[in-house]
Amino acid sequence: PIQFQVAPLLRDAPYVGGYAFLFMEPPIIRHDFKLQPIPGMPSLSLSYVPGLASFLSSFLSSMLRDMMVFPKAVVSALVEEKDGVSVQSMLGPQQLGTLQVKV
Repeated sequence: PIQFQVAPLLRDAPYVGGYAFLFMEPPIIRHDFKLQPIPGMPSLSLSYVPGLASFLSSFLSSMLRDMMVFPKAVVSALVEEKDGVSVQSMLGPQQLGTLQVKV
């Protein structure tokens, strides 16, 4: 599951003070990485190189796990503060509720 937060709500644009994005569980990356060296040429699958695709998958998984898996989050404040409180402190892994979207 993915958690996406927006807070605080504002009356004027940008209408939210900031947002946070995090994974509740470590993501599983399954992808056939392809490389297209020059536009118009056929794509080359990295699965042809032994171990390269699994290395890239595990590398990306560990990067995401270190940066974006609960309790860590990617936080972006669109305004500095609201009512004297830092927007950055309003965002992050604390939860008021959960909206779970499955695709």
